[in-house]
Amino acid sequence: PESKLAEFWRRATKIQECYILSSVNHPFICKFIEDIYIHYKYAIVMDFIDGIELYDVIYGNKQNSLSFIDIKFLGACILSALIYLHDIRIIYRDLKPENIIVNKYGYAILVDFGFAKRLNSKTTDTYCGTKGYMAPEIVAKKPYSYPVDMYAYGILLYEMYTGTLPVKSNNSSIHFDKIP
Repeated sequence: PESKLAEFWRRATKIQECYILSSVNHPFICKFIEDIYIHYKYAIVMDFIDGIELYDVIYGNKQNSLSFIDIKFLGACILSALIYLHDIRIIYRDLKPENIIVNKYGYAILVDFGFAKRLNSKTTDTYCGTKGYMAPEIVAKKPYSYPVDMYAYGILLYEMYTGTLPVKSNNSSIHFDKIP
């Protein structure tokens, strides 16, 4: 059984995600339709995106299937979405290939806004994100702002080009020690 505190935070996170998704309108961000509550569970209904995770595009076959032109195009889609979010004071905080769908036309679409947050002050300090994409200030548990998304964007571009992360380790403490 889930603790009442854990249930509260899970619900609060879903409510925040729905609030953010319902307030955005950009061609490279998934479209929110509605949120529903069924059998004590929240569900977020979003527009269907006919496509594939960027992760599967990068790692789907043995050869790196992304050309430099593909990387520039996908990178431009992602950057456009991030700039839009930052302009409306939203920090994404979980940019990674699993949270990007490449649709059937080849456009990159951001999905999964579970860690996104509207910044009402200049910084935030919540420890969140995905190992391998977290900026040094998040790892160091220091206040941070929009540049953490740009750090993850740089990691993502590197990964699309090389097919690997610049810093990787199975041991979290060793991994974080390698981040500059």
